[in-house]
Amino acid sequence: MGLEELENKLYENNNGEIAEVISLVRQCVGVLYETVLWVAQIGNAIPVRDQILLLYESWHELFLVGLFNKLRTTPIQQTLPGLQISGALEDQWYIITTVLNKLKGFKLDLVAMGRFKQLVFLRYDAHGMQYPCSVHIENLQTQAQMMLREHLLYDNLKFGKMLLTVGDLRDVEARSVRSIFFHHCPNFEGLLQAIITEVFRIHPVPLCRRYN
Repeated sequence: MGLEELENKLYENNNGEIAEVISLVRQCVGVLYETVLWVAQIGNAIPVRDQILLLYESWHELFLVGLFNKLRTTPIQQTLPGLQISGALEDQWYIITTVLNKLKGFKLDLVAMGRFKQLVFLRYDAHGMQYPCSVHIENLQTQAQMMLREHLLYDNLKFGKMLLTVGDLRDVEARSVRSIFFHHCPNFEGLLQAIITEVFRIHPVPLCRRYN
């Protein structure tokens, strides 16, 4: 289902929250698209199959970092008023907002933020990652850490806190990000696959079969 079709479906509901919902959908889909595009642009040293595998593994974390880049100093619920946080998602929402606040406190420039995203993306232990690519990814992860530390002028305290924040992002569940930010998208899997197909010019393996 395309964005225009989704908007038409929302209009049919004819309620006072339509404008907020459409704004939420547009902004979140935009950040998701930019996330996939970023992976395609920085992943030249990685085979396309493994780029997509890593993307499936970390899309939700990269999405949150991309969302932070979009918001920066603006409270998330002020920018995305259509968000609905149910009681079952409160713990996950706490982790998400804590991570976003930590990123705000780091006051990272574009270079440092790019390195941070690489640390989030490069997972040698990702599901389905096979030797020797896993070793290659681990080496790229090490290089990204070294370049980030050098860019931070060897501020080991800040560097250590950023590594811990990468770990905090690991505690965010993909299904929670889908429920919070994409609950108005009836076929999120199809949406993500459509974006990957457009950006990479290939048809990706469906989410439910990606580890087979």
